[in-house]
Amino acid sequence: MSVGVELVPLSMLIATSFAGGLSLFDVKKQAKERNKNNPPQKNVVEIPSYILPTVFTDKETLLKTLDNLGLCYTEKNGKIETSIQNCKIEFFKESESFSMQITGNVDIDKAWEEYTQITDGYGQVVQSEVINNIKEKVSQSSSFSLESEEVQEDNSVVITINI
Repeated sequence: MSVGVELVPLSMLIATSFAGGLSLFDVKKQAKERNKNNPPQKNVVEIPSYILPTVFTDKETLLKTLDNLGLCYTEKNGKIETSIQNCKIEFFKESESFSMQITGNVDIDKAWEEYTQITDGYGQVVQSEVINNIKEKVSQSSSFSLESEEVQEDNSVVITINI
């Protein structure tokens, strides 16, 4: 008898269920509202800043994601700081998950692109850890064996276990 387990990439789950369906449109709307409520002051150059909620809950997984993306980072005052091109990116913990603040001479589309890149990377790290944990548990069991592991076109992974 075999059991199949399908592990869907986290980014797909985020795209369909994250933050009540947060989209680039929602982020643009929030930025427009923030600017409407806080009009620019005379003789002050304002640097665009976007704060985006994330599903990142584990600091070590986030750090591994940044490493995998080749991003150097520093940790100070409870924040994780990195940069991509002209963007300063800070991660700070709010309740259970981190928020991501992108600051710099960047428009909202570029900020969203950076956000998506890091979110996808985080999902890949989580998926890899889950797969490794399943395979380790199966290898430690005398009543289970790994029959096959297939990576699908959408990067989901199907693991078939003999029981």
